[in-house]
Amino acid sequence: MNGGVPSKELNETLLNILDQLESDSNLLDNSDNIKYIISLLGEGADKNTKSQAEKTLSDYLNEKLSDILNKLESDRALLGNHNCTQHIMLLLEVGANPNVQNRVEKTLLHYVAERNDIDGIEFLLKKGASSKIRDHSGKIPSDYATEFNCLQVLKDLRDISNDKTTCTKLRACPQTSKFKNIPSAT
Repeated sequence: MNGGVPSKELNETLLNILDQLESDSNLLDNSDNIKYIISLLGEGADKNTKSQAEKTLSDYLNEKLSDILNKLESDRALLGNHNCTQHIMLLLEVGANPNVQNRVEKTLLHYVAERNDIDGIEFLLKKGASSKIRDHSGKIPSDYATEFNCLQVLKDLRDISNDKTTCTKLRACPQTSKFKNIPSAT
């Protein structure tokens, strides 16, 4: 940054990246590319720079996150994969919207609540995820929480309902979160 003004050179670099993303969105599958974008933004590149297709970085990030959410719909095990969760966190770190929905209108918070991952829920809420978004079947994320710690999950989702019937399985289970202890990209 030059005297508080974003560097023209940094913006041109970001513009080139955005134009490349228009023809190859798979560039956002590489965590090194995302980290490079984070460093450009940290140095002062303007996140509102638009590509030749009039799309911002956020547009490309949201499309990538939506693609991941569509994959999660058919393969829930992806959230158990450290590389996948780290990739999601990097997308959110660089500016993806945590309330992006997939083709069945689920957000990342729906899937994390389904896993009863309190740490993941807290992470997403801090990133601005809404606990009130309904999917195509009318369910909010807390409707998917079912494990022993369900009441805590519901509380973390800021759900004020006293209806305990949402907790369908009252059994202890070890809680492992793929959303904690992942180093920040910045």
